Amino acid sequence: MSNDSWGRPKQSVYDLTALRQGDLLSIHNELPEEATPEEVDEWMSTDFFMAGKFDPMQMFVVIPAVIQITVFGIMLASFALIQWSLLNI
Repeated sequence: MSNDSWGRPKQSVYDLTALRQGDLLSIHNELPEEATPEEVDEWMSTDFFMAGKFDPMQMFVVIPAVIQITVFGIMLASFALIQWSLLNI
C-alpha cells in the first residue's frame, strides 16, 4: 500500500480487504420502512402528481412548445444580429 503526501497509508477505493465479514451486507440491506395505509392515503392525496392536480396537456405539450418557440426566436434574432454586424464592419 502506498502513502499519501502526509505519509499516511493510502487505501484504494477498490481495496475491500480492510472490511470485516458482514460490513457490505449491512450497507445494502437497509430497506425503507413499510408505510401504513394512512400514510399511503395522505401521500396519494397531497402529492402533486399522484393527486392529478395538473393538466398533462399543459405541462408536457404547451410549456415545452412555448420554450421551443422562444429559443427559436432567440436563434433567429442572433442570426440577424450577426448578419447586421458583419454588414456594418
